[in-house]
Amino acid sequence: MSHQERIELAHKTADEFRKHIKADKIILFGSLPIEKDNELSDIDILLVAHGDAPDGDLTSRQIDEFTQICLNLDSEQFPMLFRRNNFIHVCFSSSQHFEKPPLRQFMQIRKIKKHGREL
Repeated sequence: MSHQERIELAHKTADEFRKHIKADKIILFGSLPIEKDNELSDIDILLVAHGDAPDGDLTSRQIDEFTQICLNLDSEQFPMLFRRNNFIHVCFSSSQHFEKPPLRQFMQIRKIKKHGREL
């Protein structure tokens, strides 16, 4: 799959997520937005949504719902990494933790903010 085909699949995946999830942001990160990908590169997507927990984090119920939505997508169109060993990798973050990341995620979120591309 070419770079452009992976970009198109990322946009198509983001559009599909928007049908099912009220996300504040959907961000493409990793090697794809900085154009350092190759034919074996995966598509890294971060879903940022409002967390229902008292501290603003995502609850386990929310993560389960998001995961179930990912699992219910057509595997031929959206080859999710955790369903099969394919190349769409989805991560979840609360809006609060994306804006003010905890120390354990600070560098990763900072890198995503710097190099990621909102879909």
